[in-house]
Amino acid sequence: MVDTDTYVLEYLDENFRSVEGLKAVNELLDTLQTQQKALGEQILEAKTRMDTTQAESASHARSILEEVDELSAKRAEYEMHRARSEEWSGSLGRLRELDGSLRDLDVAYGYASILAKVKSLSIEASSLITTDPRAALIPYASLRTLAKSLRTKNIDADSSAIHLIEYVDLSSDALWEEMKRKLSEGFKGALEDLGWPTIVAKSMEGYEEKIAAFRIGFEKLLVLEQPDANGNDTSSQSGPLLAFSVLTEPLDLRFRYHFQSNRTTNRPDRPEWFFTHLLTLFEDHSAFINTVIQPILASTGLGQRIAMNELITAMLPTAERKLKLLLVEIEGHAKVWSHLVHETLRFDDAVRERWMYVPFGQERWNGTVETIIGTPALFEKWLSIEGEFDLMRYHEILASPDAWQLEFEGIDPAVTKPTKSALRLKDMLDTILTRFAPLPRFDHRVNFFLDVQLAILEGYLDRLNGICDAFETLSSSIIRAVPGVHRDEARTTMGVGGLERLCRAYGSAVFLEETMREWSEDVFFVELWQDLADAASDTSSDEPIVGSMGVEQIAGRTSRVLVTDPESGTLFDETMEAYQTLRVRAETLIVRHLSKEMANEGKTYARLQSWSSVRPAETTTISPEFAQPIQSLTAMLSFLSTTFAYPVFLRLYRSFSSDFQHWIWEHIVERNKFSEHGGRQFKRDMEGLWQACGEFCARPAVRMGKVEDACVVLGLPTAADGKGEVLDLWSVLRELDAGGERANVVMGKLGLTSVDLHEARWLVGRRIEAVARTSIAKRWTLITIRVLERYPDQRSKERALDNMAPSKRIALDDITPNNLGTFKKLHQVIFPVPYSEQFFKETLVIGELAKLAYFNDISVGALRLTHDKSTPTILYISTLGVLPPYRSLSIGTTMLTHTMTQAKELGCEVVEAHVSTENEVGVKWWEKRGFEVVEVVKGYYEKKKEGGRDAWLIRRRVE
Repeated sequence: MVDTDTYVLEYLDENFRSVEGLKAVNELLDTLQTQQKALGEQILEAKTRMDTTQAESASHARSILEEVDELSAKRAEYEMHRARSEEWSGSLGRLRELDGSLRDLDVAYGYASILAKVKSLSIEASSLITTDPRAALIPYASLRTLAKSLRTKNIDADSSAIHLIEYVDLSSDALWEEMKRKLSEGFKGALEDLGWPTIVAKSMEGYEEKIAAFRIGFEKLLVLEQPDANGNDTSSQSGPLLAFSVLTEPLDLRFRYHFQSNRTTNRPDRPEWFFTHLLTLFEDHSAFINTVIQPILASTGLGQRIAMNELITAMLPTAERKLKLLLVEIEGHAKVWSHLVHETLRFDDAVRERWMYVPFGQERWNGTVETIIGTPALFEKWLSIEGEFDLMRYHEILASPDAWQLEFEGIDPAVTKPTKSALRLKDMLDTILTRFAPLPRFDHRVNFFLDVQLAILEGYLDRLNGICDAFETLSSSIIRAVPGVHRDEARTTMGVGGLERLCRAYGSAVFLEETMREWSEDVFFVELWQDLADAASDTSSDEPIVGSMGVEQIAGRTSRVLVTDPESGTLFDETMEAYQTLRVRAETLIVRHLSKEMANEGKTYARLQSWSSVRPAETTTISPEFAQPIQSLTAMLSFLSTTFAYPVFLRLYRSFSSDFQHWIWEHIVERNKFSEHGGRQFKRDMEGLWQACGEFCARPAVRMGKVEDACVVLGLPTAADGKGEVLDLWSVLRELDAGGERANVVMGKLGLTSVDLHEARWLVGRRIEAVARTSIAKRWTLITIRVLERYPDQRSKERALDNMAPSKRIALDDITPNNLGTFKKLHQVIFPVPYSEQFFKETLVIGELAKLAYFNDISVGALRLTHDKSTPTILYISTLGVLPPYRSLSIGTTMLTHTMTQAKELGCEVVEAHVSTENEVGVKWWEKRGFEVVEVVKGYYEKKKEGGRDAWLIRRRVE
């Protein structure tokens, strides 16, 4: 009540703050009544909704209770069923346990059955083995079949029976060993009764019963070698027969006693002792093996087995065991190792040769040496040792005091003499061959050949090249002028001493080259080359054939045709070619030495000034200045003739003759004028030279034909003999000047075969009697030049020459060493372009493509053509020119006519040339003769240092 009053008072205070506010009390009441009515309606509506909600909630609660009752009933029913289900599940588990136990019992029964069967088969075979070995093989074969069947089933069962299989395999192996042991014991008893192995040294007479017992024991053991019921061989195909393993046990015991104990026969440095023991053992027992055991093998179906081979196969493990022990003992002893390999190879070779031994079931036998060099590491170690030993022996050969002496004793006089070092080297290499030829493996033989034998040959080649290098160095005039070069050492390259140095290299090279050629035909090297070629053909170029060496590496040291054409190659092709190159080099140096020595000896002779002197008396002796050169040459030729085979000596002499002819021509003939007396003296000197050389070869002047012809011309008498039998200088000169057939006839009468017409005329001109005529010709040339200078136009020049010249004789001649200088001089005068020495050297060998042009016997023009194989249809004019005073005389036209003739003969379609764009006159000359300008070549003369001038390319078709 208090609260309500308080509320009323607060309400009145809030709404009626003054007396004036009481006037609105009626409005306020009306408002409050309205609000009260609305609130009543809202309360009634809310009550109605609440009653409805309560009724719905009660209905929902009832439905939920019904569902709960239904679920409770179902739960009770489920609990009942679950209890029943648990009872059935326990029964099923017990049933499964019982089933598993039954299966375990079945497996155990199967295991037990298999074990019982294994035991039964083992007992059965064991009981039968001594009485009936063949019958014992039946249960053994069944045991093997059982093991095989179990392996197959084990794979299908995911390896669940692995322990059972192991047991069966062990039982099978144990049974096999027991069978072998029982039969071996019986066989050993028979051997003891027989007295093996000493029985082989006695007569077998009276041992028939014991040999019969031996045969029975041996045959029982052979039963184990027979195919079993499944067709499988019970023994190893590559191993020895069991009977031979038992047979060799006492032999192996004796071996151990002698070579694997403290006895004096057990020496690591004497492997040949135990190898000899084994070879003797094979030999001593061979009669018994072949007469007693081989028939047993034949009668038991093992006739394909060779009894001696089986004995050797059974004893080889003894040798291999000993070799393995030796490898440990000799570690670090290189000589002993080398000796061991050598003796092992000898033993293997003896076994192969004496018994033709190859293990049964194999195609070849690599030998017991495989035990000590079979692995790459062991082989490389042995190869290194052998290489060091051979290299040491090689250096000993070269270091011996007489190594470089030429060997004359015991050598056929008709062959070139080698040095003693070359002979010893061949013997050494032959010895090396005997060491590596027995190597059974192809890769080992190739490695040894390349790294030892071929390497030594290559090293010796370097040494021989060094001899030539040293000779060239010491004989060089430049080197001799260098301070510090010992004169005595340089003097050894002079005269016969210098020849001897070169002959050492030459003779050694020839000897070893011939040796390699003989080796190339040896069966061993032929087979090795064929094996190498086969291996190369089966291998790609980037794969190694031997060790780390590929096809290219091996071909580079043996033969380049290893893959492309092996039928035409040999192992020594590359090395022989290198020795041949050295031989050719030495020949060249020998010829050069002879020529140089004669040039030095002939300096005084070359300075003679008496050739043009006139003496009434006839000269019959050699010029004193030429006697010493002849004497020196005789000494050198005498040495060469005894050192070289005659064909070689003749080849060297002819090469020297050509060089010496050039020297005589250049220093005597070309530099001097000759009187009749001087010409005859020159002829007498040359005859003396050829007489001295004639002691060593026939036809000593065969390569000095030009000098022979010079002797004839220079020695012509000035006056005729009055009988017409001897041609005199003037008649010869007249006929030569006439040219044509007359010149050919007189040259034939004189016997001139090596000089041409122009050279013959030139030789006549060397006579002082013909100097006047030569002077007139020279004056004629000067007069001609001066006359031509006086006339301004070409037509006037031609008319003047026609009036002056007695004749117009134009001729073309070949280029020879004698007129090459004139050819060069014409190029220097006519052409502004410099030409190389190679250009002129090639001119000597191109025949009709180069010519000298003569006008009245005077050289006035030059022609040089080029025919390149890369452009066969084009003939190129390198040079075609005439001295200015002789132009417009048809000389150039004559050379062009020759050019077109050559173009036709060569099958060319066009002729081309280049002309400077500044040479307008020259271009017009070419155009008048059918040439056309094709194009301008910019900077054509740049390379020829002509300021980069351009050129016209001109061309004319060949009709």
